Amino acid sequence: MKIETLPNISVLLFLLAGFSQPSGYTQTISFSPNSGQRGTSFGVTVTGTGVTFVATTTTCVQIFSNPTTLELTGVTVTNSLTLTGTLNIPLGHTVGTYDARVYQGPDCGGTQYNCIDCFTIIHPACLTVINTNSSGAGSLRAAFGCASNLDSVRFDATLNNTTITLNLPVIANDKQLVLYSDFANNITISSVQLIGNVQPFISTTAPLSMSGLKLQGNSPEALILKVDTGGGLDLNDCELNLVTIDKN
Repeated sequence: MKIETLPNISVLLFLLAGFSQPSGYTQTISFSPNSGQRGTSFGVTVTGTGVTFVATTTTCVQIFSNPTTLELTGVTVTNSLTLTGTLNIPLGHTVGTYDARVYQGPDCGGTQYNCIDCFTIIHPACLTVINTNSSGAGSLRAAFGCASNLDSVRFDATLNNTTITLNLPVIANDKQLVLYSDFANNITISSVQLIGNVQPFISTTAPLSMSGLKLQGNSPEALILKVDTGGGLDLNDCELNLVTIDKN
């Protein structure tokens, strides 16, 4: 009986496919760290699997979600599998999980390595109020200052059953925001008693929503909320006492 040897099918397919990579072969990249807060700038290490980074070739690293693209600066190839760079995430950048790519060629062209859903942009920590101070890091005023449009400001659990006492100057808000708490947390926003004061403690020229908070004025001066032109105020599950709301 004559036995014929058939050609290796996997090799044949490899040849027919124009020398494509064999099954199981991967070319991918990963990031460390693989997440970052909006409004921060930090160093990133990119590690490749099945890749070859070339130090003498122009390297471009992008984190993207159409139509938005962030590009690392100061990219340096440290060895054939690793490169480093600096990522700057604008404060107003959209949070979410992004794809990324590395180009080894001028003008973000040439050989390309990719990863899918490999970098996450998260809300800045300053959107969580962590103390009862009228100003400074971790305060409600600081959260207003670092917020972007459509953000939610939340309150750390350590503030349950406490009072945040506001002082002047006015907190001037120009972004559509939500101040959110669970009413059962018993968090109160109050005003400092300033005899003769006619200024608001919070003014807004954009829609402002408050949920699950207590607003407490101090007699004879109330906590004054001013809604200026273009602004709005939406109160959900809130308790108000000695509070004046001035709508322009």
